[in-house]
Amino acid sequence: IVMVSDFQCPYCRDWHDSTLTQVRQTYVETGKARLAYLNLPLQGHRHAVAMAKAALCAASQEKFWPYADAMFSRQKTVANLGDVQPLLHTLADSLKLDTAAFTHCNKSSAVTALLNSDLREANQANIRSTPSFFVGQFLLEGAVPFPSFKKAVDSALVIAEAKAKTPAPGPAR
Repeated sequence: IVMVSDFQCPYCRDWHDSTLTQVRQTYVETGKARLAYLNLPLQGHRHAVAMAKAALCAASQEKFWPYADAMFSRQKTVANLGDVQPLLHTLADSLKLDTAAFTHCNKSSAVTALLNSDLREANQANIRSTPSFFVGQFLLEGAVPFPSFKKAVDSALVIAEAKAKTPAPGPAR
């Protein structure tokens, strides 16, 4: 499962708050599926790029999901900030990140390159809205409720299992 998202997107927060926990419990924690996050900060969200970079820097310290959770929970606060950096650093500190490494990462060309890679992947897949999800061969768009999301994941798992059982074609005789 690849989630294409923007930390300032209210629909992304809605999905995060209503569906993500069930997806984690049903699929990720049971080992049935893995979940990846692809950043697509939308231009109308003035802090989305800074937030995406901060999340990537938290990921470098193996704290992506706790950091993402913290940012989504403060999304309404972020909208009213002139400068989001103090909040991003407070979140890093509250999660016990190495704040010097976090600050260095945020200013590095490496994190910009990672974000640009996410943007290229989203653009190549023609993703224009958030949240969007790649679930196996399926594309889901919007804050899909868990029952619908579950149907897509279960179908993708059945397809993957069938492909795994299909023997590879042997050499022609």
